[in-house]
Amino acid sequence: MFFRRLLVISLLVAVPLGLVLANAPEHFYNDPDNLHPDPDYVPGEYPLADVYNAQAVYRQRRGELAAQRLAAGSDALATQGLGELTFSSIKNESADVLGYFREYLGVVRLEQGRPAGVTLVIDVNSLDTAIPGRNNRILNLLLESYEPAGAFSEVMLDRLEGKFPAWSEWPEGAVHSVIGKGTVRLNGVTRPIEARLEAVREKGFLKVRILEPVELRLSDFGFRERIYTLMQACNHKSISNAVEISAELYLK
Repeated sequence: MFFRRLLVISLLVAVPLGLVLANAPEHFYNDPDNLHPDPDYVPGEYPLADVYNAQAVYRQRRGELAAQRLAAGSDALATQGLGELTFSSIKNESADVLGYFREYLGVVRLEQGRPAGVTLVIDVNSLDTAIPGRNNRILNLLLESYEPAGAFSEVMLDRLEGKFPAWSEWPEGAVHSVIGKGTVRLNGVTRPIEARLEAVREKGFLKVRILEPVELRLSDFGFRERIYTLMQACNHKSISNAVEISAELYLK
């Protein structure tokens, strides 16, 4: 049921890029005894837990980032409610699951007028796969986003390898690419992240997109046992360990 090939509260663990953790499978498999005997069985609706406290935590972190952006003035750009933050996954080894995070705030830090870092705060409870019952099962059983510690995820790319022109001198339509390196924090766990980014000045906006989807593994963020719980609730044979994240953000 959940994602393929998510982005908090505390910095706990960091591991070097490329380190393969032991026993990290490509797919998690459900015990056949847990599967419904009717192959056409579809799980019913699933209620969403009370997320009031979690939403308050996200709003607080978003407010802190917004305040930093305002304090930076012309030395920072912020998302304007445009663009997309998407994920994809695989269930039952071959079925694609696609979704969005509808609520987020991104800020690009400028140094000497040039983009020098990106911070992205994401409301985990804004996850949307277009099926409400599935959304709620993912949020409740896998992400536990009703808990304050699961309320938001944060990506910090504090190193941009490559050169950007000064924003005030950036020609309309000019495209530049860099590699962003930093961390992603989810479920109280921090892991390194690397993304190939492309930026273009488009109608007065800085449009930043990920050139190649970034792959995160659920097992790296402490979700192993919850994956089995989710598979049973969804009547799935398997869930991919990998989630692919894509983004296209407009900042000004």
